[in-house]
Amino acid sequence: MADNSEISIKNQNVQDVQAQTVALQRGGARDIRAETVDVLQGGAQSITADRVSVRQGGAQTVSAREVTVRQGGIVQAEADSVTVQQGGVALAHAETIHTVAGTVGVALTGGDATLDQSLVKAVITQQNATIDQSAVGVSLARTATVNNSVVAFLVAGKVEGTVKPLFDTTAAIIFGAVAGVVFALISRWRRR
Repeated sequence: MADNSEISIKNQNVQDVQAQTVALQRGGARDIRAETVDVLQGGAQSITADRVSVRQGGAQTVSAREVTVRQGGIVQAEADSVTVQQGGVALAHAETIHTVAGTVGVALTGGDATLDQSLVKAVITQQNATIDQSAVGVSLARTATVNNSVVAFLVAGKVEGTVKPLFDTTAAIIFGAVAGVVFALISRWRRR
C-alpha cells in the first residue's frame, strides 16, 4: 500500500501496510510500518511505529517508542516505554515498564519498572522496581520497593517496604540441599 497519511482497515486481512497512521479494527495484518498504529480487536505479526496501542487485540512483535496494551497481548515488545493494563506481554524490553493488573513473562528495563496488581515471572531492571500488590518470580534491581506483594527471589542493592520473602536464609539453604540431592539421584539414575 502507498505511504499516505492514514489507512483504516476494518474487518479484513491484509499483508503489508505503510502509512503515517494505521487503524486496524477487527482485522489482521502481516507487517505494519507507521508513525501511529491503533489495533482494536485485531492482530498483526509485526508492527514498527513511533506509538502503538493494542486494545483487545494482539501482535507478535512490536518495535516502537511507546507501546500501550489494554486487554490485549503482545509476544515481544521493544520500546522506550511499555504500559500494560489488564493485558499481557511475554517479553518486554524497554527503558520503562508499567503494568496495572497485567501479566508479563520477562520485563527487562534500563530504567524503572512499576508493577501494580500484576503477575510477572521476572523483572530485571538497572534502576528501580516498584512492586505493589503483585506477584513476582524473580526481581533484580538497584532499588526494590515492595508493598503487599510476593517475590520468590529478590536481589537488590536496597530494599524498601514490607517484604515477605518466599525463601528466607534457612529455607534457601534447605531448598538448595534438597535440589542438590534430587539432581544427584537423577544423574545417577540416568547413568544406569
